[in-house]
Amino acid sequence: MTREDRIRNEYMRGSIGGVSIEDKRRENRLRWFGYVMRREKTKAVRVVIKTNVEGKKQDQKRFDMIENNMRAVVVCVEDEIEWSFGWSCDIGLISISNTETNDQLLRAFFVSAQVGIVFEYCYMTNKMMNMNMLTGHRNCISSFDVNSDGRWLVTVDNGDNSMLIIWNSFEKNPILTLLSPFKMGIAIVVKFSIDSKYLITVSIDTDGEQTISLWEWMLGLEEPTYSRKLNKSFKPIIHLSCCDNNPNFYCFTTKKHVFFMTLVENSKTLMINVPKKNPEQKKYNYTQSTYLTNFRQVVSASTGGSITVWDDTIYNTRRLKNTKITNNKQFLKNIQLDDYPITTIICQRFIITGNTNGDVFIYDQSLLVLFHLDKLVGNSITSISMINANFIDKDSVFDRNVFNKLEYMIKIMPHINIYSEHTTQDCDNKPRFGIDFTTRQDFKCDPFLISTRNCKIFQIDIFREFCVQLVEQFIEASVTALEVHPKQ
Repeated sequence: MTREDRIRNEYMRGSIGGVSIEDKRRENRLRWFGYVMRREKTKAVRVVIKTNVEGKKQDQKRFDMIENNMRAVVVCVEDEIEWSFGWSCDIGLISISNTETNDQLLRAFFVSAQVGIVFEYCYMTNKMMNMNMLTGHRNCISSFDVNSDGRWLVTVDNGDNSMLIIWNSFEKNPILTLLSPFKMGIAIVVKFSIDSKYLITVSIDTDGEQTISLWEWMLGLEEPTYSRKLNKSFKPIIHLSCCDNNPNFYCFTTKKHVFFMTLVENSKTLMINVPKKNPEQKKYNYTQSTYLTNFRQVVSASTGGSITVWDDTIYNTRRLKNTKITNNKQFLKNIQLDDYPITTIICQRFIITGNTNGDVFIYDQSLLVLFHLDKLVGNSITSISMINANFIDKDSVFDRNVFNKLEYMIKIMPHINIYSEHTTQDCDNKPRFGIDFTTRQDFKCDPFLISTRNCKIFQIDIFREFCVQLVEQFIEASVTALEVHPKQ
């Protein structure tokens, strides 16, 4: 609570002998949150006094409570959360870079309801280290992201009186908290820009209008620096992608359309480019989009197994190399890549896709198949996240001259069984090279994480022929019984 808020509340108490119910709720909520963030981990959260409709005090409760409209919601009991046996698999996970931590430590972030989880796993010993719980949200977390060097995490929830929190992923504590930053709306997407200067959010209000906002979060501002409201003709945004080569280029994906936004800092404006729709996309929905690294194109995956290619260049021009790359992308072509719906697509050195059949395809940027993991996980893939490159050999250099000459496929055959030893030595079939792989060079790709619809998490290292399940499968059912240890 700011000093101005306290002065205003004290003035109202002194002048009229009371304070409004909304102010009382907000004051109690801020006091509770401030204490939770400042307390030592060994201490229980102190008592928060609940106020009724008339603004009078009621009995104290030995729970962490925040007002939700006219009712109190119990967030957690006094004990600190140590472990989670489930997570929100529908929004996937993201790998955290290890630029300032142990190279042998794999770190990933996912959420379980209103709790963020930093999962740590030893890459060399194949042992789970711990789960670090990031608590503070009162509603279920709806979106999250990590910046490029892995230092900062951002989480946002989409309930009443939503919160946006930025965390230090190494120290596991919040460094910026915004209470109800979206006024009458809720957040549906949040993401860092490539240079981490801006935080991009997409919120939607009760009338269905969406607002795209850019926050200079490093300055601690509680209002967005740039904001652009979309009319109701835009369907809800389901995915946001940032350009690796230009921090001011953004791509937004809806189920039926893809559009692009450019930040013009000189004129302080957000320019939106809405290309013509892909005529072959009427029957299917888009799922995700990604900028191709060091290329002009953007590709969008769909439930029809095809991708749409967007470009800002007419390729019959002779001065292609001297043409400046812009974000005014237009529909170029549609390419059928898969027989199953593509659920996720990413691009770093390679283009990697996952589908509802549990297949993982790796392409070069000319869309030639380099590697295929066939029915690897046996369930729909919800996310793919690359692990930083220092996990593999320092000499693994992408030789484009080799891959431009080859169109080969390497398959891990169906019915792979992963046992307790967590190694491909126990698989029915090991990875094997295709017969047309004639360069005598191993396929080198950074390891990556994949998550599935049935709450499984796998770490895949193709170069080392290594596959391990990090988190066991959880039963998709309601909790019907609960027991507490009498001493612990």
